[in-house]
Amino acid sequence: MIVSSGENIYPRVVEEALFKHPSIADAAVIGVPDQQRGAAIKAVVQLHVDASATEAELIGHCRGEIGGFELLKSMDFIDTLPRNASGKTLKRELREPDWESQARGRPGRSFRPTPLTSEYSSPPTPVLPRQCRSS
Repeated sequence: MIVSSGENIYPRVVEEALFKHPSIADAAVIGVPDQQRGAAIKAVVQLHVDASATEAELIGHCRGEIGGFELLKSMDFIDTLPRNASGKTLKRELREPDWESQARGRPGRSFRPTPLTSEYSSPPTPVLPRQCRSS
């Protein structure tokens, strides 16, 4: 799942819209870092051998198939998608070049807590209950 501008976007929905185009042989949808949205939607597309399509054409095709918040922001064309031995698309390998250039840690995490100041660096003293007095 990709979180973009607070919206949950499921890559499979966008991939299914792409697969309806006759030029698409294979596709993978990933989230890439975006300063404004947190993550932007990017497709990595493999075209059929004799087919041709432009990024604008494929985005226009998707515009009629999915919601506006799910539309692609960018697209890469490659010869073959990386797959593991069982045939699953290795999306991590597709995401790595985009996320390596970012200074932040994990994808989707835009909040970094500030370090505690020395004033609050020691743990608070526990409050013990008062003992009962016997009369």
